[in-house]
Amino acid sequence: MTSDIAPVVGAGFESIEGIPSVAERAKAASVRTRPERSDSVEISEAARLMSRLRAMPEVRQDLIDRVRRELAMGTYETEDKIDGLLDRVIEDIES
Repeated sequence: MTSDIAPVVGAGFESIEGIPSVAERAKAASVRTRPERSDSVEISEAARLMSRLRAMPEVRQDLIDRVRRELAMGTYETEDKIDGLLDRVIEDIES
């Protein structure tokens, strides 16, 4: 008994017209020497500053207003004022 079917040559590795073979696709992939383009981002100096400002703690406006009032009235207690007062009290006690 003989077959009318022709033998398959190359086990399907030949190119079908218009479609590259596996070997052709592998060769094309290995030929790529130029790296793929990638996205990039540039951050301006103003944006960096805004980021740092956002990271700062919130302003306590009530405290700022109170200190300004006390400074204007001369009643704001600073460490230097307290040290000076204590020095004068010690001098009075020692004399």
